[in-house]
Amino acid sequence: MRRASLHLMSRKSRIPSSINKGCSTSSKPGTTGPHWERPRVMIIRSPLMNEYIYTAKDQNGEVVKAKVEATSQSDAAKILVGQNLFPIDIRSPEEAGLKVRLQRFIQDVRPVRSKDKVIFTRQMATLIRGGLPLAKTLQLLIDQVDNKKLQEIIEDVSNNVQGGSTLADSLAQHPKVFDTIYISMVEAGERGGNLDETMLRLANQEEKSQKIRSKVRSALTYPTVVFIVLIAVSILMLTMVIPQVANMYHELGEPLPLTTKILQGIANFMTNYWYILIALLAAAVFGLRTYVRTDSGRAKLDRFKLSIPGIKLIIKKVYMARFTRTMSSLINSGVSVLEALDVTSKAINNVHIEEAINEVAERVKSGDPISKPIRNNPIFLPLVGQMIQVGEQTGSVGDGMDKVADYFEAEVDEAMENISTLIEPATMVVLGLLVAFLIGAVLLPIYGLVSSIR
Repeated sequence: MRRASLHLMSRKSRIPSSINKGCSTSSKPGTTGPHWERPRVMIIRSPLMNEYIYTAKDQNGEVVKAKVEATSQSDAAKILVGQNLFPIDIRSPEEAGLKVRLQRFIQDVRPVRSKDKVIFTRQMATLIRGGLPLAKTLQLLIDQVDNKKLQEIIEDVSNNVQGGSTLADSLAQHPKVFDTIYISMVEAGERGGNLDETMLRLANQEEKSQKIRSKVRSALTYPTVVFIVLIAVSILMLTMVIPQVANMYHELGEPLPLTTKILQGIANFMTNYWYILIALLAAAVFGLRTYVRTDSGRAKLDRFKLSIPGIKLIIKKVYMARFTRTMSSLINSGVSVLEALDVTSKAINNVHIEEAINEVAERVKSGDPISKPIRNNPIFLPLVGQMIQVGEQTGSVGDGMDKVADYFEAEVDEAMENISTLIEPATMVVLGLLVAFLIGAVLLPIYGLVSSIR
């Protein structure tokens, strides 16, 4: 019995001290003997792993986009470097999602500019002329374009072409970027096997159209800026200066001059009922835009464009240049005269000239040469019909129209330069008169008060 107890004690003495500390006598009443408690174990957790989206380059310079798990962005960078990747961008899914949404918003807001389309068209013509297949040309152009929206469009066009669609049909799926003229010329170029020459004509035509638009825009920029500054100065004087002058007269019991009374009434209305003014202005703009989109509204606006005093001849030359340039590009690309007239009528952007072109097409269907109805219609300038008639006699209608377009574009350029020269001094004269009126309405009452005090 004693040996058994000694043996038990010896076994107990070999229990590790860490477990012995967990062993204690029971503190519960009515229990005897040792009570074993579970040993406390310290759990060491590993750092929380996060998922990151990265963009990196491998040793061959190829761009790699994928995901990696790491504790932080710096840890993710170390992992990528350990895999022989050179990190370009590392973001969490939340940051990457926000960045993608922002990029898409900017792409949707930022339109495809005419300059971007010209560069794309000219590069495409160069690559096709160099002997590259169309599918390979489109794939190369995807990375050459800076505009992201145009890049996505080219990628979609490339996929459609590889799927068996024609280039014209693929481009026609994006009408906001490629208009009817562009599609028709590409289609004619594909049929005639001279797509490279067609693309060069398209690039040249777009460049010349862009040049005319920039001339008109630059001529209107200076007076627009001056007009905005004038409005800002007028509002400042009406809301800040005129009320103080009126208070001075009121305190001295002197009657206000007529001009100051008129300006004071305008100032009071703008100060107290500015929201009505804004509402009326917004309603007027909205109503005008809505009316212009109707058939009758558009017809009246287009008629007004052709009858603006002083510049109606310039506007008509712009339309004639657009008509002859589009017709020459289509005819030289292999499009028939009737089809070219139909496409041009839809792209001329004036309902009255569109009706005149449709009348010309009807006469051509009846067997008349194209020059005859154009010469008999007063909406076309005389030179257009005369040059087309010369082209019919020499068998080069397209070249004749091209020369007419060059002539009218040169005329428009010269007219725009003359207008720009005249607009600046005319704007300064108008600005000086308005400022003189406002200053007179403010300073003359003050001089009158000083004279009455003396």
